[in-house]
Amino acid sequence: MRKGFLILNGDSTAKNLLQDKLKENYWIWNVSTLNHLRHNATALGWDFTNDGIADEFIGKLLDLSNEYLDYEYEYVVKFMNKIMESNKAKENGKRGDLLIAHVGADLSNRLQDEFDFYVINVTMEECIENNFMNGRFYVGMGSSEEVVDNSIEQILNIICTNN
Repeated sequence: MRKGFLILNGDSTAKNLLQDKLKENYWIWNVSTLNHLRHNATALGWDFTNDGIADEFIGKLLDLSNEYLDYEYEYVVKFMNKIMESNKAKENGKRGDLLIAHVGADLSNRLQDEFDFYVINVTMEECIENNFMNGRFYVGMGSSEEVVDNSIEQILNIICTNN
């Protein structure tokens, strides 16, 4: 089974379209360190009323968690280990497993340097000819479905390992 580690940057609509497209053939593991913190902060009594304070609270909690526990890095690495042992793709008739980590630039660079993570810039523009620009993979979701599918397949053939 193929396994791959991705970090998506760019337009939210385009990232959602790409993830939906990837779900057709791959078992997707979305890892959001912020969503995990938000979920666990409810144990502290936080109801996450959208009053502007929630983002400040989570930001401070994230900073402290990273400072004392290297939280984001450890959380993503935990999922990397899970995906390597996973049979979800095979069990569900998919080509492979993809871990998509939703992290900031600093952790993105660290994961790319230490592991086989690849950053994909996603836009609503058209695809470029070789899917690579400025040191990053690039997917333009504004092209025809056939062009987008070919672009995705070319990139996944490079970034996915067989396990």
